[in-house]
Amino acid sequence: MTDNDESLELVKHAIREVGLRATPARIAILQMLLNSNSPQPHSVVAERLAPLGVDSATVFRNLNSMTQVGLLRRSELGD
Repeated sequence: MTDNDESLELVKHAIREVGLRATPARIAILQMLLNSNSPQPHSVVAERLAPLGVDSATVFRNLNSMTQVGLLRRSELGD
């Protein structure tokens, strides 16, 4: 098993552990955020995942659901 495979399994496990399904969109969002050096706004997440077929509304809903279950934390950084 490669490091990438292990990382994917850890992400899937983290999502499932909080009671959510490990959908491709949730996995991609969480992986992207974990690989970021700083908080990312919805617009950046949506832009980066658009080539994978993840639309902006899906990103928004998944960010909210992962925040509600405590997997992510919302940051208000201002303008």
